[in-house]
Amino acid sequence: MVAEDNWTTFDARLDIKASIQWIRKEHGHDPIYTIAHCMGSVAFSSGLLDGTIPANWILGVTCSQVFMNPIWATLNLAKALAGPIPLINYIKCFGGNWFSCSSTMEDSYFQQLVNQLLRFYPDARCEICNNVSCHRCSLIFGRLWNHNNLNEATHRQTNRFFSGVNMTCLHLLMRMGTIGHVTGNAPLFHPLTSPKNIHRLKGIPFFLFSGSDNKVLKSGEYDKDAGDLEG
Repeated sequence: MVAEDNWTTFDARLDIKASIQWIRKEHGHDPIYTIAHCMGSVAFSSGLLDGTIPANWILGVTCSQVFMNPIWATLNLAKALAGPIPLINYIKCFGGNWFSCSSTMEDSYFQQLVNQLLRFYPDARCEICNNVSCHRCSLIFGRLWNHNNLNEATHRQTNRFFSGVNMTCLHLLMRMGTIGHVTGNAPLFHPLTSPKNIHRLKGIPFFLFSGSDNKVLKSGEYDKDAGDLEG
């Protein structure tokens, strides 16, 4: 699986560029309107900010949840910062470089232990469930939905929607969500939100929105995005 091969959101900007190139080849060179969500939006911002994706290819952008200034919600921030040894180090040491959102009968003892511990994952009573895949998604991403918005059939199939995450990508996400802006890959983690890079976005109209009951990213974080874009 390609996702297991240490690619990150910063690398994914190249996939976004390739997809836009294909659209331009097939449908002409008019600028396109884009809709970007969550970490896809982070990848898109990385490509626009560093110039990989030319700004004149873009007619406008609607961003859901985040753009170039990701800040983790409280529980995710605690997971990223708590203790002298980050959570990701334990996962990588005992579970390897890939954390799957699914669970099987062939899981290692470590993965089985994780499944049992996640029964005690802190959340509102109305969000507690017995779905192992749902628990594992919440551990690495934060809770991605309100259970009242999911029917039973959809909830049972969450393992088919989310495959997992490699530790290289998770390390980058944890770092960006802690410092509050997008960066390049390790080991330099060079910041991408310099005034020069933000100037590349000049003239692109943005529509930014996010849900108020967000357990992945901090609610209201668009204030920073809006300020940077207006500046």
